[in-house]
Amino acid sequence: MRQAGSSAGTASGVGYLLNNQANNGSWNNSVFQTALAVESLYTGQVSADLAISSSDIAFNPISVETVPIDVTISATVRNLGSQSVSQAKVSFYSGDPSLGNLISQSTVDIAGNASSLVETTITVTDLQPSSYYVVVDEANLVAEASEWNNAAVKTLASGPPPALGFGPFLLFGARISRSRKCTAESFISLAGANYCVL
Repeated sequence: MRQAGSSAGTASGVGYLLNNQANNGSWNNSVFQTALAVESLYTGQVSADLAISSSDIAFNPISVETVPIDVTISATVRNLGSQSVSQAKVSFYSGDPSLGNLISQSTVDIAGNASSLVETTITVTDLQPSSYYVVVDEANLVAEASEWNNAAVKTLASGPPPALGFGPFLLFGARISRSRKCTAESFISLAGANYCVL
């Protein structure tokens, strides 16, 4: 059951095994199948399972409007298994980890069925959207129920904020309003909205 996929997949695998256990405690009255099932149940129910998803990554500030600016990247690393983990390495990357743009690394201890917050700070120097990856136990040193949930990515939004609100505006020196009733001669339309020239 090792590397069975997501934690939901692990849970459904455990449920399947428990539902197919015979009344005498075996699986198909086979010593071999029973041994495999017991090992899989142990892995799925007891062993550690470090996990991170994009929803576990946060930026402060949440977007970049001016540069340069320091941004804190926070990652909540979860242990979905019951077994505690000591010294799990957490790596932060700018862009795809296979390109090797490592920002920082740290180690965390995470109790079973708990989480730990890890943070790093970067200096953003341009207004291009950038993707940041967090990888947990990259070298696969921790025996886990699943190795498939150990990396996540999130994009830091950048650029000026969208314009909010409207009018009054100047149009070739004339004031316009959205609230006044118009005659056909004073009516204009901008970006799907109708206006009157005052």
